[in-house]
Amino acid sequence: FGTSDFADLLVNWALSAVRAHVHWFVLVAMDRKALSLLCGDKSKDGISSAVANTCDHVVLLPRVAQSLVTITKLNVIGERQRFGVAVLNAGFSVLHADADAIFLKDP
Repeated sequence: FGTSDFADLLVNWALSAVRAHVHWFVLVAMDRKALSLLCGDKSKDGISSAVANTCDHVVLLPRVAQSLVTITKLNVIGERQRFGVAVLNAGFSVLHADADAIFLKDP
């Protein structure tokens, strides 16, 4: 999870995951600018083209996509939890990893 303020950290995490051969992960962009930075025109945004293959793993937080919420410092944690509960309710197992932690191998 991350807003555009943390796009570089998210890119680093994604590249680390790809290098560790982690195939099943999702990066949740918490604002439209983060989505653009992670999946937009890489040459324009200055993010390495090496990230292009991680765009398949990026989703915009659904409530942001539906214009139901704008992420702020006051609601960021609650919105992350709301998304996590929806994923669990859909029957998926989840390993939540912070963007400042990197994988050395596929967990």
